[in-house]
Amino acid sequence: MRPPIALVLLTVPSLLLLGAACGSPNSSLTREDKDAGAAAADGGNGDAPGQRSNNSMPEGDLFGSTVLSYVTLSAGVVATVGVVVPLASIAQAPEDGPFQNDLILNMPQQAREQTMLSQLRINWLAHGHGPTPYSAPHFDLHFYRGTNAQIDAIECTDSRAFPASILTSDHAEPSTCVAGMGFHSWPSADLEPGAVFSASLILGYYDQRIVFIEPMIAKSTLLSKQDIELAVSRPQSSGGAPTLYPTRMRGIYDAQSGGYRFEFDKFEPID
Repeated sequence: MRPPIALVLLTVPSLLLLGAACGSPNSSLTREDKDAGAAAADGGNGDAPGQRSNNSMPEGDLFGSTVLSYVTLSAGVVATVGVVVPLASIAQAPEDGPFQNDLILNMPQQAREQTMLSQLRINWLAHGHGPTPYSAPHFDLHFYRGTNAQIDAIECTDSRAFPASILTSDHAEPSTCVAGMGFHSWPSADLEPGAVFSASLILGYYDQRIVFIEPMIAKSTLLSKQDIELAVSRPQSSGGAPTLYPTRMRGIYDAQSGGYRFEFDKFEPID
């Protein structure tokens, strides 16, 4: 018999209720919760800059609404890792603005300890970016492996070729590099003439290893409130220590809470 899956600190109904609270800039956190979160974000517990901690479920602000991360376990092993993102934060994205990290949010401790998914950094691209066909307004959701300091230290001066063992057959050779992110490996299908972008899964590399898994989703796709499913291509190796690697990402829209759950699952051991 398959062991029951337990959501760390929250049942699934509680997650949906909390997601509903997150749909408004005025969430239902108590003053004590907010004070404790502010103290935690000020130091000592490994939180990403600017995020809050509420009962070990990290939270942060994205365009005036609360985003939170969560993890579920099955017999003590991570089954899913995800974030709850209110639709309001997507709809309220500005029409223009600088390229920056609009949200930095740690994953819960169990996810950081057991999986590739340690921290989320969201970038809003009001005018898209290259290569074609990524010119549509969209969100980059970089799920990184490593600590905040390790991610910040990523740079683009390493010109070594990446070993075949960490690459996948359905993604192009890593190319575009951004400091603090890494080299991007675009899905090969997206680079074909006439390709249309709505949602894609990009892999990121640095220092001979995979450093991020990135769902990249058009704003129009998210505002249509449709569910999304993306396969996460699995290489032979991640180039790092043994860990759990997700092979699927789903964007699940919940009409009751008015938001998405972006959730990784189907984890497999790697390295």
